[in-house]
Amino acid sequence: MLYVYLRNVHSKYSKLDKALKAYDKSIELDPNCVDGYIRRGCCYACWFKLKEAEENINKALGLDPKNKTALKWKEQIERLKKMGLGE
Repeated sequence: MLYVYLRNVHSKYSKLDKALKAYDKSIELDPNCVDGYIRRGCCYACWFKLKEAEENINKALGLDPKNKTALKWKEQIERLKKMGLGE
């Protein structure tokens, strides 16, 4: 199920690219922007760039250790890694 979801999102690459640039800018303007790190991590996960995804999710958790969305994405990234997906 997760794989299908990520593939559907992955097919919208250009939108993810634009979103990633927006999240980069939000983090540049506010380095403590938890949502920016989470969403940037999600973009990387959709491209199966799991190292970058994990770094962003971990940064978000460093700022807000109990953030439910970040914790959920951390689990999802681990699942993807176990499936052998990603770089």
